Order: sequence, then C-alpha cells, then structure tokens
Amino acid sequence: MEDPRQLTESLKTSFMDVTHPSDEFLRVSLLSNIPGQHKVLEDLESELSGCESFSISVAFITLGGITPLLQILKELEERNVPGRILTTDYLSFTQPAALHKLLSLGNIELRIYRTGPDNSDGFHTKGYIFERDETLRLIVGSSNLTDRALSLSREWNTRLVCLGTGEFARSVLKEFDELWNHEKTRPARDILADYEQEYKARLVQMRALEKLREKIMPVREKPVPNSMQQAFLERLAKAWKLGQKRALLISATGTGKTYAAAFAVRDFQPRRLLFVCTGNKLQGRPGLPSCVFLAATRASTALCPELFMKRTEGTSLPPCKPWPGN
Repeated sequence: MEDPRQLTESLKTSFMDVTHPSDEFLRVSLLSNIPGQHKVLEDLESELSGCESFSISVAFITLGGITPLLQILKELEERNVPGRILTTDYLSFTQPAALHKLLSLGNIELRIYRTGPDNSDGFHTKGYIFERDETLRLIVGSSNLTDRALSLSREWNTRLVCLGTGEFARSVLKEFDELWNHEKTRPARDILADYEQEYKARLVQMRALEKLREKIMPVREKPVPNSMQQAFLERLAKAWKLGQKRALLISATGTGKTYAAAFAVRDFQPRRLLFVCTGNKLQGRPGLPSCVFLAATRASTALCPELFMKRTEGTSLPPCKPWPGN
C-alpha cells in the first residue's frame, strides 16, 4: 500500500461517516449473494486475480464450489502464485473429487484437518486470506467452498483490508498457521485414499437411513369420499347444473360433513369461499387440519385460484385473508 493513510480514511467511511471520501477498494464491506445481482464467487475471483499468495481455511469443499474458480486458479499456477488450502473431514461432507482437482494444481498445497471418527473436534472455519504488497485482504464469514455458498445461499461475509504489521492481521495468520501445522492436520495426498473410503461409507449409511425412513414413515393418502359424501357430491353437481345457488346438507355427527364441504370445494373450485364455523368444534380433532379446505385443495391437483375463509370469534385457527369488503 503506497500510503497507509488511505486505509485510515476508508475506516472512517466504513465505521463513522458514510459520506466521508475514501478508496472504496479499501473499505470494510458486507459480501452476500443477491439473486440476479451479485455472487460471493465474484469477490473471490477478484481477490485471487490480484493476490501474490493466498491461504484458505474452510470446513467444506465441493466440486461445484471450485469448478467456477478453476480458470483463475490455473492462471495463478502459470504465474507461480502459491496457495494454501486447509479443509477437514468434518461430517465427511467435503467431496474427494474436489480434493483431487485441487491436487492437480501444482501451486496449491492442500491439507486436511482430521476431526476424529466421532467428529469430536468440530471444524467450521470459513476464511480467505489474500496477501499483496504487505497488505492482507480478508474475507471471513459463512461461505464454504461450495456452489450454493458462493452463488445461491443467504450468506454473510465481511471483507477487511489491513496491513500485515497490524494486530488483526497477525492474529489471523497466527491462527491459520496453528491449524495448518496442527498434529491432526495431514497432507491431503497422504490420507485422501482413506478419506474416500470414509466418504463412500457415509453415502451408503445415508442411503440406508433414507430407505429405513421410507419404511417407517406413514404414507399419507388423499382423502376419499365415503358413501354419504359421494351421494352429497353427486346431488350437489346436479343442482349446480340446474343453476341452483344454494344447498343444505343434514347428516349425523361424525359422518363427515366438514370433509364433504372440502370435497365440494375441490370439485367445484370456487374463486372465493366463505367458511363459517361456530365455537371450537373443529379445533384439536386428531388428523383434522385447522382449515380442511386448505388441506383438501392442497391435496388436489387443481387448486382454487383464491381461497378466503372467515370464522367466528373465539377460535384459535390461523389467521386467513380478510373477506373483501371488511
């Protein structure tokens, strides 16, 4: 940095006065994924392209996360710009294919921090360090080297610029070096074969759990009208064709009047619906949603364009859209 005073001015803008003039490139900034506007990936590309060396510590790396960066990483390899990347076997999430791809680059040294078979040593860092002209440019926050974290997910990362002689820069480098040289940290080439077996075992376990979940979880079937409800629907359809605007259903308690109404809504698909219920009789019935009309139409392939429900006071059903005119 030619003039350290520029950094001081940028800190004033960042933390004291947004109108204070300073170099935008030196200011503290929030980096996040904004759909259609910005990706954290773009910030990483920019920082990598201008650095003299880089160090990265992230919990997770996927092939989708590093693929968009391969072009700039290969350019750095051609320019002999050294890089250190530290990741982990935590939860066996990092993809071996991504590690193989990084190992194919001659300028990158890759190490893995071993958290143990029970993941007792949690490892969840997300930090990117770029060094240039005795200056450190840091991105620290929530983004791993995964495609979603760099392009899609809601992420909060902070970019800071500091001199290498400053306390913060020294503490960050010290922490990275301690992890890099930790007794549990191993060169990726030495343990990648073992980690691949662990990764495959986790995939097998996950698939087995998914099959087990499918077996033990009850399958919810669509409601089917009973004999009373079917007769009601048939007569209601005839009345509708004749142009009649009103109908009355009288049936004993527990025979299914509420669901009969829901089936009618599903079949006739009205643009608007007024559903009046008194007291709390519908509340707390086992297996009965708080609004059966919503449940019925959601289960149907043809949903009502609009659905309104008005209820009497004294119930605790979820709030619904107001009835027009109220």
